[in-house]
Amino acid sequence: MKNTIKSILLIFAIISILNQYKHSFAADSYEVDIYNTPIESTQLKATRFTPILDTIITTGENLIYCSTFQLAWNKFCLDILNGKTTEIKNAPDYVKILNTMINEPANVPEDSYVAMAGYGKDGIVDKINNELKRKLTIYPIIKNKLSQMSVILFSCFYKNIIFEYEFEKNDIVPHYFYFGNDSVSVETFGGIFFRKDGISLYDNNSNSEIFKNYLLGGKLYRKEGISLYDKNLNSVIFKNHSLFLPQFKLIYVNEPGEPSNRFCKYFPQGFIIELISKSKDDEIIISTIKPDVNLLKSYEAVNNVIKDIESKKMIRNKDGKYPLASELIQCLGNCDGVSMDRIEKEINIDYSRLLHPRGNLRLIIPKIRFNIINIFLGSKKSDFKQYDIVDNHNINFSLCGKGIQNNIYIKVDTMGNSSDTRLLISNPFIIYIRKKCSNSPYFMAYIGNAELLVKSDLNDEEFIKNYLQR
Repeated sequence: MKNTIKSILLIFAIISILNQYKHSFAADSYEVDIYNTPIESTQLKATRFTPILDTIITTGENLIYCSTFQLAWNKFCLDILNGKTTEIKNAPDYVKILNTMINEPANVPEDSYVAMAGYGKDGIVDKINNELKRKLTIYPIIKNKLSQMSVILFSCFYKNIIFEYEFEKNDIVPHYFYFGNDSVSVETFGGIFFRKDGISLYDNNSNSEIFKNYLLGGKLYRKEGISLYDKNLNSVIFKNHSLFLPQFKLIYVNEPGEPSNRFCKYFPQGFIIELISKSKDDEIIISTIKPDVNLLKSYEAVNNVIKDIESKKMIRNKDGKYPLASELIQCLGNCDGVSMDRIEKEINIDYSRLLHPRGNLRLIIPKIRFNIINIFLGSKKSDFKQYDIVDNHNINFSLCGKGIQNNIYIKVDTMGNSSDTRLLISNPFIIYIRKKCSNSPYFMAYIGNAELLVKSDLNDEEFIKNYLQR
């Protein structure tokens, strides 16, 4: 009887917690199918596209950058204008920036884009379609009918991020993405990463001392809602779970947890992670740190944290400045009568937790998927000095945790323990991708709402139902 009462109280507690954080949301605001057939960006209500990084971020809006428009612009200036730049009446501010970069080399992987420009009289539409078919796995068919002297600027970016092993699925606990006063239940992927005293406990070798020591604790795993205790190093669960762990790297974290960090308010709040996909030349970075005023400065802020950590420097504070000893000591509180050796040790302890948090790491990432056509310049002949220009730019992007090889899934428990470090993306965030040999990203997005996220049918009622059946 006591156990029954405890279960009922726990269920009501869970409902209370979920309802506390659940906001109202108008479901019909995002009815457009953005996953399959490409749609016009004008059908979206809260997403903008930009051809340059130096673009202001607006709260509540998604902002998508891709460098393939620059490549199409370069083709236009170099091939059509013989290396000159064009003049456009009432030109957007970004045209000046585009013109300064026409000789910059492409920073996009060859198998991810097509960028072309040409006259209708030269059969440019057929050339574009042939190139799309040759280079890309999934591609649109261009049906523009151009006059002989019309010019088309075309770019297509296709990126389906694939991992060696598929990440874990979350199809039990609803995960809500919050933006402003709204929230949406979204599909996610992720996993649980074991750590102890700041040392990573994941290891591909199932016979390693790390795995042996961890197994002695009789860790509870859940699969299909069933508790599985397994101390067999050769078990399918353990082997399978370890496969996808090298696909994730925690770079920085300043999130609430136990024990509390005295530098929490001094350094940037949020976390930075890297995902390692099958494309080994790509660097995929996700950051929940509060963005700067525009994409460029936000990229620089995140990249500065990464560079500081790689160079063994103490990272810049939330104001973008290197910390002063006096400021760090002030964060510790009253240090009267405390020796400098002790103060230095305390600083090192708290600072190290930003890079090496204790407890298990629970990673939950919303799935992103969209296929959108955007027109930057339009086709108004009067806007150009002498050219009748049509532009067409397609971005087909997917990040859903898919892998070449499947996993026998261990369900992701987003509730977790209080001692765990939760890397849960539930609010606006930034993602960028760049080639490791490049200084700038070829794709970057500020996800400020759920318009480009994959929606989920999971809800609080279904969660409680599944919980009762366990």
